Amino acid sequence: MDLIVLLLVLLLFTVVCFKILTKRLPFSMPFEEAGKGEAIVSIILLIILFVFIGVHFIVATIKHGLLIYMLTLIVINILVWKREFKVDLDSSN
Repeated sequence: MDLIVLLLVLLLFTVVCFKILTKRLPFSMPFEEAGKGEAIVSIILLIILFVFIGVHFIVATIKHGLLIYMLTLIVINILVWKREFKVDLDSSN
């Protein structure tokens, strides 16, 4: 069950990273410009990751906590992925 929760957290973290990080193709910028101003963003993402780790450890100590956390993560993932990657298929002509 821990691995399923880990997968769900990583899926959620992927959306968080997508929203926070810049949308540039890898290796499309000159080396000198790559990563400018991204140090603070990396620290913020690391803090978010540590929050997920802390919640996992706290929930693991509660009876049936992982099951409830897993179900919660499933619902959150479905809502977040639908909201953030909403594509209107009708207007793609």
